[in-house]
Amino acid sequence: MSSCARILVVGGGITSAATVSLLAETIPQESLTVWDKARGAGGRMSTSRSTGNPQCKVDLGAQYVSASSESQVLHKDMYNQLLSAGVLTQLDSQGIEGFRSEDPRVLHYTAPNGMSTIVKHFFQRSGAQVHFNQRIVELSKSGNKWKVVSEKGLEEEFETVVLTMPVPQILELGGDIAELLKEDASVLNGLKSVRYSSRFVLGLFFDENVNLSVEWTSKYINKHPIFRFISIDNLKRGDEQGPTSVLVHSSVPFGVQNIDVNPEQLKDKLINSLFELFPMWPKPASVKCMKWKYSQVSSFYPGNPGSVVISRNPNLILAGDAFSSSSNFEGCLNSASSVANIISKHAKQEL
Repeated sequence: MSSCARILVVGGGITSAATVSLLAETIPQESLTVWDKARGAGGRMSTSRSTGNPQCKVDLGAQYVSASSESQVLHKDMYNQLLSAGVLTQLDSQGIEGFRSEDPRVLHYTAPNGMSTIVKHFFQRSGAQVHFNQRIVELSKSGNKWKVVSEKGLEEEFETVVLTMPVPQILELGGDIAELLKEDASVLNGLKSVRYSSRFVLGLFFDENVNLSVEWTSKYINKHPIFRFISIDNLKRGDEQGPTSVLVHSSVPFGVQNIDVNPEQLKDKLINSLFELFPMWPKPASVKCMKWKYSQVSSFYPGNPGSVVISRNPNLILAGDAFSSSSNFEGCLNSASSVANIISKHAKQEL
């Protein structure tokens, strides 16, 4: 690796953001670039804003951060950064009906301005060049570099590429990566064994502060044919005076049953079912309906290595919570740390 090697991290979620932040600390001389297919940062920690009132926002994916005692030690610096910057604050878990935390040593946090601010914090801190609306479709070797091609025809070369998107999307890529995976049956079979749950999501934007007359900020729903979790999102984030927003997640079984259905086809059904539960709620100003096809990992890559090196010289590394032992914030940080250690060690060997 040269003294000014280019590193590309693919993905706009927390694994990608934490990876470039760690790399900026350990090998600041390298050039860091991020590509993601989405319109903005967040991945499964995305936050959506109302078109009628940008101050009205809702977390569509991850709802809060739970830090185990081990994670608090391993990633102390990262948690301290987020807390000192006000990106994270303590979660009022007493307001979450059905909340279960069996280990009192686990700390729980919320993001006052939305979960996507966690991802944005690490991207900004890294100084990486972050480019959205860039879906990669092909990875091919070009000498001692990887030629990366996007769906829009953009082509660039990098000494190191890290892929953090869901495993099924990795398996869809064309170019030399497909041949590399075919040559290693163990890795390919491991990737094919990874499974994800799926969920449908409703985001309700009221655009002003309204009283929904409930005694909880969030609630886990048991034995409902469609819904598993509901949150008065502004209250969950500690914003009692701001515009009201509501987040609803479907259950995993409902997501699996309707995995091939377009969210817009289910939108009315989901809204009507919600208002059957809460008939006195006023009509929201707008509603967003979407599907997390790859929500949480239900079957992990064998051995939970944190990351998997597919190629050396040029480097190609697979990462994300699928390669950890938990499909949450902690799992993503563990994977990011694994990647940063591999790349930093390799960079020092090249000096």
